[in-house]
Amino acid sequence: MGCRQVVRHVVLVHAFGGSNPSTPAKHKHYQTPFGGFLFWYNLIMYTGTIVEESLNDNRLLNSLEIKSVKISSADNKQDRWHLYKVYVSKEQISKLSHELKSEKWYMHFWNGDDVIAVFPNKAFSFSYSDKNTWSEAVKHGLDLGIPAEQLDFVIE
Repeated sequence: MGCRQVVRHVVLVHAFGGSNPSTPAKHKHYQTPFGGFLFWYNLIMYTGTIVEESLNDNRLLNSLEIKSVKISSADNKQDRWHLYKVYVSKEQISKLSHELKSEKWYMHFWNGDDVIAVFPNKAFSFSYSDKNTWSEAVKHGLDLGIPAEQLDFVIE
């Protein structure tokens, strides 16, 4: 049998020493942008939108899984935002909180009904469907000077 051939039963039987294929099984893994590896079965991925202008160093975006990019339609070029829809892990989210500019910026990520709102050096977890759980995050955002209408935590 060749290296790529596998004997299949109801379940995939692990290869043991001396059996075919002779090459070891490989697990799919992702290198995190902040060093280290995470195996695919340990990842819970969140969807979110990152405004490029909110980051201290926009090169961080190169290390994230980007699904789409949108540029806001403001007439003045200086008022346009570059919006990146991304998929990130919880580990990446905690690192991103340290990369936000200290001005009136935040980002949020969701996985189903679970939402994580990230402010400079602080994050809040809450349930999207239960608006009562939003109160701490909204209060913190208002204290930072973020307008209330921008603290709507839109998810898809």
